[in-house]
Amino acid sequence: MGSVRFRQAEASDAQALWWTKHAAIDSIETGEYTDDELRAWKPDGEAVGDFERAIESETFDIVLAEVDGEAAGYGVLNFPDERIDAVFVHPEYSRQGIASSVVRQLETRARMYGSTDLTIVSSLNAKAFYELLGYQETGSKTQTIDGVDIEFAILHKEL
Repeated sequence: MGSVRFRQAEASDAQALWWTKHAAIDSIETGEYTDDELRAWKPDGEAVGDFERAIESETFDIVLAEVDGEAAGYGVLNFPDERIDAVFVHPEYSRQGIASSVVRQLETRARMYGSTDLTIVSSLNAKAFYELLGYQETGSKTQTIDGVDIEFAILHKEL
């Protein structure tokens, strides 16, 4: 792996964030989700505008991880709600410590905002990853996306 750099996402990064999420969901083969659930969860091309609005929003702090200038992953901190809303790593860069580093970056930012704990709404396939980082499952949540119910785990950690 080349040199990893973390920075605040900019509106011009929206397409890269979209592609990272799309590719990450497309690579899930662990059996927790059906093909219909994965298809509904993958963002379509119109979601790029949603990423732009999130980046420009005062609500979210979005960290982009780059390897040799290419988007490798990202994370979204919703600091008013003390919640990590997303962490996605492009499959090309998975299992290289990028997701762990992104989570640590978001935790540090949350502490800077005065948070003493964080919640994560996690995909079922990522739950064990967050538990390794000290998060504990506190419940579950079903979200309906494009008419398809998708189950997620809710995890919590005191900072």
